[in-house]
Amino acid sequence: MMYKTVTGAMSGFVATIPMTVAMLAINKLLARPHRQRLEPRKITDDMLGRVGLRDDLSEEERKQAALAAHFAFGSAAGSLYPVVEPFIPAPPAIRGPLFGLGVWAVSYCGVLPAIETLPSPEKRPLGRTALLVAAHLVWGAALGASANLARHAANGKSA
Repeated sequence: MMYKTVTGAMSGFVATIPMTVAMLAINKLLARPHRQRLEPRKITDDMLGRVGLRDDLSEEERKQAALAAHFAFGSAAGSLYPVVEPFIPAPPAIRGPLFGLGVWAVSYCGVLPAIETLPSPEKRPLGRTALLVAAHLVWGAALGASANLARHAANGKSA
């Protein structure tokens, strides 16, 4: 079980790379009023403020903290994938993106609004929600592919 959790975390970390690229690209495509700091930065700034560290860090340090937190969350969420994946009632190629949507829903429809870090999707511009959904689909697809490669490598098979 530990092996699956670690490979899931590694897959989650790897999947955060294309997700981040997608977020940056989509953000540039949005209409000017909807372009803003990406959500990982907003969330990190909020958390740093809650623990009294936001004003003690430079702009560059806050950027680095946001990037580190984004990859840490991607890794943590990815660690759950090998446990949950067998129970997702879909073809294997669709399980990763569905898991990514689930992570988006729990985070952006549940936890973040509940702790008053970000408003719920219906209270935000549609472009922001579309950006986040698309990014989580990209993350989920990359997570599923990476986890599949790790699983085949562990079993001594080619993917």
